Amino acid sequence: LSAGEARARALAAAAATEALERPEASHDAAAGSDDEIFVVSRAAGEISFALEEAALEEAAGRPALREAAEAARVERGWRAIRLEGPFEFTLTGILSQLLDVLAKGGVGIYAFSTYDTDCILVKEENFAIAVELLRAAGHEVSLAGPDALGESAAGADQAAADEGRVGGLRPFALERYFARYEFSAPYLLCCSDCESLGMRELLAMSSPKALELWDSLKLGYTESRGNPALLEAIRKQYEADPASSRAPEDEELVVLVPEEGIYLGARALLRAGDHVIVPQPCYQSLAEVALAIGCTVSWWKPKPGADGGWTFDVADLAALVTERTRLVVTNFPHNPTSAMLPHADWDRVISLCREAGAYLFSDEMYRGLELQDGVRLQPAFAAYEKAISLSGVSKTLSVPGLRIGWLASQDKELIKSILMLKDYTTICPSAPSELLAIVALENSDQIIRRNVEIINRGLDAMEQFAAAHPGVFSAYRPLAGTTCFLKYLGGDALAFSQRVVNDAGIMLLPSAVYNLDEDPQCVRVGFGRENVPGIFEKLAQAL
Repeated sequence: LSAGEARARALAAAAATEALERPEASHDAAAGSDDEIFVVSRAAGEISFALEEAALEEAAGRPALREAAEAARVERGWRAIRLEGPFEFTLTGILSQLLDVLAKGGVGIYAFSTYDTDCILVKEENFAIAVELLRAAGHEVSLAGPDALGESAAGADQAAADEGRVGGLRPFALERYFARYEFSAPYLLCCSDCESLGMRELLAMSSPKALELWDSLKLGYTESRGNPALLEAIRKQYEADPASSRAPEDEELVVLVPEEGIYLGARALLRAGDHVIVPQPCYQSLAEVALAIGCTVSWWKPKPGADGGWTFDVADLAALVTERTRLVVTNFPHNPTSAMLPHADWDRVISLCREAGAYLFSDEMYRGLELQDGVRLQPAFAAYEKAISLSGVSKTLSVPGLRIGWLASQDKELIKSILMLKDYTTICPSAPSELLAIVALENSDQIIRRNVEIINRGLDAMEQFAAAHPGVFSAYRPLAGTTCFLKYLGGDALAFSQRVVNDAGIMLLPSAVYNLDEDPQCVRVGFGRENVPGIFEKLAQAL
């Protein structure tokens, strides 16, 4: 937290500690003092200090603490590394040895010292690389759990277990939130897909050749790269796309589950210590897999626009790219904001990657759902030899249950590496899913026209709702995609979302699930389903 000095002193007093004045008081923290505050830095008229999350949560029951905390700037997402050693091992010494190393590694730190313990605070996304750098310098590092700032855990495995990590991966916050409500709440107002097609509806679109393949299908294993007929259908999509300058060859394609594409792409490209740039907010796995590998992740953050929408500034991306950057991740149309880049900015992104020699992983799952002419971007794989495009039939073509997507890249050796890794995951696609995906691709124009009509009706309903309830959301109409990231004007977006799902059965997705550095108090609203207008009517009744 950072607060004016008077507020900081009030907060310290309310927490019943003299740590701001007496260094020896901080010694109690090593024994697990619940009320400890650690001074991190002082500036003119302001003090920054570290506090356990649990202590901050107690603010509601302590008026002085609440008053001080409300006036402070709170930044979550820090992890503590506690440094211990012989008498001559000092915080000053470790910083003099490692500050330059950490800085070159892109790791910013805070540091503080207690009676017999020194700690470094690092951001969650830099945690793995900071530990690696410290250990590489010959130091043993115990990892403090997120709710035990001064109390060392048994080691990295224990700390990870305390956070619920499995294989280095944190729980997928968005998917866990959906798992809690998606199949119990009757009204879903936050879905990112379009109205799903029924089996009869899809088969009714089938060509005679596709029906023949379906009727003669045997449920055996399939080709790991993908059914040749499906690869041809994917290639034809790009050949018919005026925004694409080329179509992928078979050796430049691999069919897989979209989430699998994110995981295997990261595993094939990244090693511990690599620098990765990811948009924030994002679908968690776009960053989480890199973090689990031990990469340093920098966040490309959008800015709120005057219309209530969001904009990604390529100048901000350029400031993040370094000679160490291994991978830049993009997602346009963006989930959850539906932000798009102008064509010139997209060209600049590709130029930045080319100049740095970095790979570009472009999540294009919503490509095709542009709502205005001339908005669609060139697929990354067609524009840049070190780009990987992720696409599929889940969002644009209304068949997410097929679990069919693909990666396309001019880097054929990279595709070979992903195919090798795929032998450890799904091995091959589902035979029925591949044939049904062919039908969807062959009828993509018809399906996309239907989905754009549904999306526009949902957007009309959202705008009418916002006009009738100006104190609820700051609404904007996006250029593409199926979602909006709307500012909630009533305070706590998570509390509001939980109230409406519990009281009215209406599910919204609060920004808290995106693990942002600072919660913007937004909700994701999805408008790709037929019942969206009716759900907005029910939301109006629930207010």
